[in-house]
Amino acid sequence: MDNLPFLILSLLAVIGAIGVISLRSPVNAVLCLLLTMVSLAGHYAMLNAPFMAAVQVIVYAGAIIILFLFVVVLLNLREDVLKKRTFKPSRMWYALPGLGVLLVLTGLFRAGTGWISGGPAEPGTIEALGHSLFTRWLYPFELTGVLLLAAMVGAVAMTRRNDSGE
Repeated sequence: MDNLPFLILSLLAVIGAIGVISLRSPVNAVLCLLLTMVSLAGHYAMLNAPFMAAVQVIVYAGAIIILFLFVVVLLNLREDVLKKRTFKPSRMWYALPGLGVLLVLTGLFRAGTGWISGGPAEPGTIEALGHSLFTRWLYPFELTGVLLLAAMVGAVAMTRRNDSGE
């Protein structure tokens, strides 16, 4: 009975992931991706990593999903483009290597080899992360912020239309 929340969250993550790759509507696919991200945040919370769960919800389930929705709305795909996407049963064979890896990892986890070890996170890791982020890695962190700002300004400049009607 202790595994019930884990199984429910895992089932939701798998259902969301299948929805992302199988739904025709891009908006519905993005909403399934949201379900997957939130269920992964639940997994982080169950692993005693509340900071990672909060980051997962805020960054991925919040910002990234909203960005994807904006892209889908801005692309404004027509119905004829969406109908060209067809499912081919022969592509299901590509899932076999992934299924094999999943079975091997499940076997290792159940065998208790110690290769996959679960346990509570060390206390104070957020403080250590903040200290290293703002001391040793301050300049790369700031450079990443400037690079992201330049990418956003470039994206806005590329999508902006001139007053002359272009």
